[in-house]
Amino acid sequence: MKTARDFELDCRRLRQHLIEVLPAKLGASMLEETRTNFRNESYGNDDVRERWPERRYEDKLTYPKLRYTGRLFRSIQPKVHRISSRAAVVSLGSPLSYAQVHNEGWRPGMPITGSTLRQPPSATKRVWLPRRPKQRQYMGIGRRSVRKFMQVIRKEVNAAMRK
Repeated sequence: MKTARDFELDCRRLRQHLIEVLPAKLGASMLEETRTNFRNESYGNDDVRERWPERRYEDKLTYPKLRYTGRLFRSIQPKVHRISSRAAVVSLGSPLSYAQVHNEGWRPGMPITGSTLRQPPSATKRVWLPRRPKQRQYMGIGRRSVRKFMQVIRKEVNAAMRK
């Protein structure tokens, strides 16, 4: 039979497990959701899939939207910031300057991305392309995200309690 001391040790072990393991698992869940949004070329964290806007030369481009080089897709990584021994903040981000512009859409004051003079597909001369990309949201927290977080938390608590 367990004593009060055993129960106290179990609680400490559970707390330590949740502090060390849970933030990384939540970050991985956020990253998986973002990659799903890239694969589907839409944002659907609020249970309604919003397709990304079409590109100017959609019929001539063979690569997926926002995946010309794959640099943006690969740069998105989860980050865990420890606030104290009991708390942490989990975020998802990219060091690229144009990541925010693509996710939120261009607004005055945001950096202007890329070159304005570019060779469009199958064009014979260079043309001016718009410097203000349309919003193609790929990151964010919605109802689906919260449900996934709760599943991960329940799973981790149950796994820690079984140990």
